[in-house]
Amino acid sequence: MDPHKGLDDIIDMITNDIKNSTLIFIIGTGKVTQNNLHKIRKKAGEVNVKVILKYEISEIEKFKIIKESSVMIFPSYFEGFGIPPLEAIYCQTPVVVFDLPVLQEYGGANLLYVPIGDYRKMGVLAGQILNNNTFFINKIKSRKGYIDNIAKMKNKDKLLRIFK
Repeated sequence: MDPHKGLDDIIDMITNDIKNSTLIFIIGTGKVTQNNLHKIRKKAGEVNVKVILKYEISEIEKFKIIKESSVMIFPSYFEGFGIPPLEAIYCQTPVVVFDLPVLQEYGGANLLYVPIGDYRKMGVLAGQILNNNTFFINKIKSRKGYIDNIAKMKNKDKLLRIFK
């Protein structure tokens, strides 16, 4: 998997903040090294976090996972556009991301930002969502008109193609 996707460092957010939860990694066609996977699973086991990897799943399965998730964690260091957070916004799933300009451009207040590389803070925020889901779900649902207001965005044509 490309290092800019952040999987190599995600171990730093696996703490008691997200204990007793399940992390589902939607990998696509990427590869996770056995060494990295072993480290992630070992650390996850220490805080009773289940780890599931999903490779090359259908769009239907992907959206089902996103919709049923309590939170999406998107630890990418760089994105040309960053479609997964947009998909989570569409599914009204809270999203924790690094504070990247491209995500700020289309995500605005619909994403929850942490400083780039701050996996610890990412884990803390994810834990707050997991432990007080009602607050964050209501916050996301209050933005329901977000997708309806795409016309005001710089990348509206790109966004509209995604949902056609």
